[in-house]
Amino acid sequence: SAAMSSPRAYLGIDVGTGSARAGIFDAAGRMLAAATQPIQIWHPQADFVEQSSDDIWRACGVAVRAALAQAGLAPEQIRQGRFGQIVFVDLPSPEDRAAIFRVHLARRARDPEAFQLEELAAASDGFSGAEIEAAVKSALLDGYLDGARQLTTADVLRRVRSMRPTSEVKREDIADLRRWAQEHLAIDAVRGATASGERLLEF
Repeated sequence: SAAMSSPRAYLGIDVGTGSARAGIFDAAGRMLAAATQPIQIWHPQADFVEQSSDDIWRACGVAVRAALAQAGLAPEQIRQGRFGQIVFVDLPSPEDRAAIFRVHLARRARDPEAFQLEELAAASDGFSGAEIEAAVKSALLDGYLDGARQLTTADVLRRVRSMRPTSEVKREDIADLRRWAQEHLAIDAVRGATASGERLLEF
């Protein structure tokens, strides 16, 4: 059928503090399209921040529709029923976090081999990729303000330890999301099996 002959495309959704982002990728990992939709943030009083789950869901829908409109996919690829699998992407493992530190240090012209990546990974338990990047960027700024000296593992560790990751702030929300993934037999992005460990029956 035309649906079977069309190349596969993959949809990724990333929800951050201020926006929801959707990306469409081909099987080789190349980005075909991307879109961002802001998420409302309320400050009911000093040091308090509130968000609406309904608004987050709405922002995801807007971003996904915008990305799909840009991607130029064949109609049969995006019709109802073509989204055959739900993939659950959990927080980075220690190995993932070490790799993420490596990427962000290298992106900023720092030699990852000069840093204790395993120590950084252990200290950043519960961090998302975005939070790891934020720690590296803040540590770089600290070094620059301190006489433009070279960045060290201690600088990054100091920033990591000063941060409270979203997984800690929203511990119950993360637990609910993991429970939902298990109940809906979502595919674990790392293991390739269902998040609950059960087999997935496809039709």
